[in-house]
Amino acid sequence: MKTLFIVGAQRSGTSYLYKILDSHPSVELAKPIRPEPKFFLKKKLCILGKEYYLSRYFDTKNNKNVYFGEKSTSYIERPEAAKRIYTFFPDAKILFILREPAARAWSNYIFSKNSGLETKTFFEAINSDPEKREYDKNISVNPFNYINRGQYFGFIQTYTNLFKPENIRIEIYEDFVGNLKSIQRLYDWLGLESNFEPENYFLPVNQSKSEEPPNDVCIELSKKFEHSNLLIEEYLGRTITSWRAKD
Repeated sequence: MKTLFIVGAQRSGTSYLYKILDSHPSVELAKPIRPEPKFFLKKKLCILGKEYYLSRYFDTKNNKNVYFGEKSTSYIERPEAAKRIYTFFPDAKILFILREPAARAWSNYIFSKNSGLETKTFFEAINSDPEKREYDKNISVNPFNYINRGQYFGFIQTYTNLFKPENIRIEIYEDFVGNLKSIQRLYDWLGLESNFEPENYFLPVNQSKSEEPPNDVCIELSKKFEHSNLLIEEYLGRTITSWRAKD
């Protein structure tokens, strides 16, 4: 049995990636997509074991399925989740999809605002200390961590320290969404039928309803992510040109 996990990043196209993978006839992802399973954040559930996890979410007797898995975007920020996934499934495929961090921060802000969590302006929000802001502790991660959440490389290291390099894949939102060649390369990497064309792959999923971001604030914000972005580029061995459009 093979497993895969979409672990983040939040507001970076994870719902789109879920749709692309779950559409493939050889993949079954945990449902519903919302609320996310977040199984590996819950120690009490993990104690019940691997067989409980599989039977709770999947039809493991379906011989058509090559992969079983889930999408839970909080996993990228929670080292204990990474360790629990590794304990259960050390050979799992780990998938990240990353978005230009300033654009991701804006989308995160709009999502929090539309959800009734955020009352500050964008400028105020990104200049506030998220650790000093109150929020419902039933939320799995701090909803106001707009900047830290975009410092991707530190989070990715948690997984590279556990899983084999060949089992980790990073997609770039700007280059992946709507790109059939990139989608089919992902299928090929997973060892699936790569000629499969998912329905409506050119349509985005779960977009925030928002106005345009304040350009001057986003340009200034982008500078905070330069070092982390360079580390991501070094890891990938290529320049992420779509993230450098503001240069």
